[in-house]
Amino acid sequence: MNTLNETNNNRNPLVDSMYKARNGHYCHCLELSSVYELESIIESFISEYQNDIDNNIYSEADFITFFETMEIIYYPEDGIENKEHEEALYNFSAREYIQGTIN
Repeated sequence: MNTLNETNNNRNPLVDSMYKARNGHYCHCLELSSVYELESIIESFISEYQNDIDNNIYSEADFITFFETMEIIYYPEDGIENKEHEEALYNFSAREYIQGTIN
């Protein structure tokens, strides 16, 4: 995963919109306990931006870059570490999950 500074250099339009909407108060990271949680966030995020996708404001590549450059931090549910969940989360491919889901 890339750092936030690398994200800024790549100028991803979704990251730019987050910064603008939050007056510069935005951290490009997530604390998650499972792949399921990340998949749910991706699906919700894409759904939230569906009108912009339909109007060709954002592309599939924008969403892939947005999630590939995001810092993912494993945060065990109830404080109990699960190595399988942690490994699955860090090995998750946003590209593979998102590809083909956006027209």
